[in-house]
Amino acid sequence: MIVTDGHFKRWSIAALQLLVSAGLLGGLLYYADLADMLAIAAAIDPFIIFLCASLLALLVLPASIRWRWFIARFLDNDKSPPTLGLVVRVITINVALNQLLPSTIGGDLYRVFVARTLGLSLLSSMLATLGDRLSALIILVLVSGPAMLIILLSAGDLFWPSQMDVLLGLSTLLGVGLAGLFLLRKHLYVMKAIAFFDISALGWKTSGVINQVLVTSLLIQLTTLSVMTAITRTIGIEISLSAIFGVMAVSLLVSRLPISVAGWGVREGVSVSLFAIFGVSADLALATSIVYGLTELFAAVLALLCTAISAMLSHFLQNNHHPDAD
Repeated sequence: MIVTDGHFKRWSIAALQLLVSAGLLGGLLYYADLADMLAIAAAIDPFIIFLCASLLALLVLPASIRWRWFIARFLDNDKSPPTLGLVVRVITINVALNQLLPSTIGGDLYRVFVARTLGLSLLSSMLATLGDRLSALIILVLVSGPAMLIILLSAGDLFWPSQMDVLLGLSTLLGVGLAGLFLLRKHLYVMKAIAFFDISALGWKTSGVINQVLVTSLLIQLTTLSVMTAITRTIGIEISLSAIFGVMAVSLLVSRLPISVAGWGVREGVSVSLFAIFGVSADLALATSIVYGLTELFAAVLALLCTAISAMLSHFLQNNHHPDAD
């Protein structure tokens, strides 16, 4: 019965994430000028998109290093951590699944399953995945805080009602966040994760591992934001770079919350709303966000393809290796 209830809850959350993405994205596209959006997208240099996708695909390496550390922290002392090659393959599949499916039935669930095959208990597998997610989210929150201030300062010349709308949105977002923390503070897995971070904090500081986790997370987030900013500039949004970076940071933060499928719909809604503060048309902002989403999807496919080719090449070399050749 417990397993059945768990499956029902997981699929219910997945269905809700699908509804959020479909509803928000469908509503935005319904009121958008599709012909104008297609013209904007068609004017983009394909080489720029390929370069941006390649940079995003390379991020599986620092992401793999970070998750491998979390796995190692939960393994018994007599067990060796998985090889980096194996972890890269797992993270690549994880990224691809999270681009196509809700996280509750996609990449995160896959990582939990793989962690269990490596010798971790179900709880430890979930905590390792949750810890990896939280470390990335913490860095993104730290980046998005100043980014929101950049938006407010850059929009200082706007008339008062628009500033009030922004402040109202910020207050709502803060209230929702605090309510979420209040409701989840006694959740079993959240309490376990907090306890794990408290117990491990001293060991992280003395061993220098916390620097590794934060540096990899910072590298991932800054590279992602740089790609988003480059796409925004390429598409033709002519506002200050600081304002673009601020909008992208906030939209990336909201898109990483597990309330949609790969951020679709949520990212577009936030981008359109925040870019409107600077006078950017909804069609241009929506096209920018959709192009980035497709670039992220292309990056996942590219990383998956490169990993598959690498695995097949390695398998071929091993099967065709002759001892007499040494």
